[in-house]
Amino acid sequence: MNHHDSQREHVPHADEHHIIRLRRRSVSEWLAGIVWLVGLAVLLDYALSSFREQESQAGILAGAIFIGLLGAGIIVQIMWGIEARSRQRRRLTHQVSTRDTDDHPEEE
Repeated sequence: MNHHDSQREHVPHADEHHIIRLRRRSVSEWLAGIVWLVGLAVLLDYALSSFREQESQAGILAGAIFIGLLGAGIIVQIMWGIEARSRQRRRLTHQVSTRDTDDHPEEE
């Protein structure tokens, strides 16, 4: 066994690697996220303080709005992730199809 063979044994296989893609977010996406978090914090604080003061109706309403806003934000994040993956998949498919037509131009 020579030096090159020992190096090949320690190289991980390609299927052992994972690729993490980071997507840049626009300013409006950052602001929407900040507003969403501030809104959640305010609603949670209001709901908890309402329950402490024995105002259950206000606490339940604020808690319900908090849960709805939290669920909506989670759904939006999931949809943004799906959209980003779909956009990346379309881009890769277009690159492959363009490469195929460049390699094999149609004969006239």
